[in-house]
Amino acid sequence: MTRSHVFRAMSFVVLAAVLGAVPSALANSRIMFGEGNDQFDFEGRLSLPAGLTLDPTAQTFVIQLTALDGTVIFRTSIDGGTIRRRGNGYFVFRDGRARAAGGIGKVTFQQVRNSYRTRVRAYGDLSAAQVDMVTEVFVGPQEWSTIGHWEQLTGGWRLRT
Repeated sequence: MTRSHVFRAMSFVVLAAVLGAVPSALANSRIMFGEGNDQFDFEGRLSLPAGLTLDPTAQTFVIQLTALDGTVIFRTSIDGGTIRRRGNGYFVFRDGRARAAGGIGKVTFQQVRNSYRTRVRAYGDLSAAQVDMVTEVFVGPQEWSTIGHWEQLTGGWRLRT
């Protein structure tokens, strides 16, 4: 393990302890640069303690990327009451104007045992993206975060954990 990997691992542990967050297990997250607004795709699992469930329908939803020093790189949100229940343990939000105007275009939550598979597509200025970023998701007062080492691509960035 290299010195930088040790630093990232230690930073994650410290961050999770400071924030009191339950880390989410990220799958494929991407940033794609484009004409006008850039696109940020997040896919992860938001874990909950056994027996608890998530009801995002009345909660404010926030997703943000921050640098390790806490500087906000990208942040966007939707108000409580805009996410709709579409079935048992399935919730969705869509805004077709987000690609042009910025903001969240789509959010889905699907319950899988004690977690929620969550997908977000958001648009905005992601030009400050960098190798080490923290992804934070807030649903009302609940928070999940993960730190990752992003790989720079020709047209954006990719994170795989």
